Amino acid sequence: MQLTTTAAMLSLISGLAIATPFPRPLPAAVPMASALGLDQDAVFVPQDAEQWTIEHIKRSCDGTDTTCTWSFTINTHREELAPTPCEFIVVGGLPASQQDVNNAWCGPYRIATGWSGQFGPENGFTTLSVIDEANRLVLFPAYTDKQLEGGHVVQPDQSYAPHAF
Repeated sequence: MQLTTTAAMLSLISGLAIATPFPRPLPAAVPMASALGLDQDAVFVPQDAEQWTIEHIKRSCDGTDTTCTWSFTINTHREELAPTPCEFIVVGGLPASQQDVNNAWCGPYRIATGWSGQFGPENGFTTLSVIDEANRLVLFPAYTDKQLEGGHVVQPDQSYAPHAF
């Protein structure tokens, strides 16, 4: 799964060369940073980022795929910050399971989602962005449609390193 997550993140920040040591600023044309309204000139990938865990994530869609409910918990593993439950509903013109979401709020986090079928619709996946504006961190968890199908909780929980901006 980590390979799929890496592929998803790299597809979102296409053109990024990661051969140089971290931390290093990303190019000013980072598409995801721009789409999220982030300062494109200040996006960094920290070396020692503590991993966050997205717990109990599931996407439950109705039988016609016109409405989907996402639910999960954001766990930063920081003592001073309790895990934050998150739930939002997507009603879409596309199949709701493929509908992008912008500016859903879960506690202090701004959430966005983007679906991709770039490897064919049978290999679709959704990448989320979990933005902690107060601490200037963003996380890019990604899940395949196969992981999310049927409204079942994805097992095991997945952890990702946040990126500073």
